[in-house]
Formats: sequence, C-alpha cells, structure tokens
Amino acid sequence: MPEEKRPDVRPQLREFLAWYEEVLGRVESGAVVAPGEQERLTEEASAVAHLLDLLDSSADEPAS
Repeated sequence: MPEEKRPDVRPQLREFLAWYEEVLGRVESGAVVAPGEQERLTEEASAVAHLLDLLDSSADEPAS
C-alpha cells in the first residue's frame, strides 16, 4: 500500500511566523499587552520556527 502524501504545512507556518514577528515588533514599539503576553508570544513564535526548521530539514533529506 503506498504511503499517503502529507500536505505541506510549511507555507502556513511561515505565515504564522510572520504574524508573530509583526505582533512582537508592535509590542517592542510600545503596544500595550497583558502581563506575560509578550513572553507567551515569543515562546509560540520560537516553537513555530523550530517546527518549520524541522520540516524544512526533513524535506531536504532524500526519500528512502
């Protein structure tokens, strides 16, 4: 039975990461957010970036 092709979610992850970067830039420019919100957004952006790196590196590996 052939392996199912998984959808490529990297474009959506790149959009999410760009959104996080935009929001964090606004926070750094003085946007008012709830206490701890900047830290939460930073952690989420880091997780998305890490996942994107993993997906990019696995896409570069030759198929076995």
